[in-house]
Amino acid sequence: MYLDPAGLRAFLASCRSAFPAAELVADFFHPKVALSGQHPIVKATGAQFRSGVRGRPRACSAC
Repeated sequence: MYLDPAGLRAFLASCRSAFPAAELVADFFHPKVALSGQHPIVKATGAQFRSGVRGRPRACSAC
């Protein structure tokens, strides 16, 4: 259900090409939360997070 880091970068790059004037607003989790399996959406759906964001949010260089 969720993309790994390489898949996410490729997706964001394709969005940038298709919609150059668009802005992205995203929700994210620290890897400890995302990969722990304890998040309520994981428990409810069985979905798996494949990555998270470490440190302070910043502009994405792939975007």
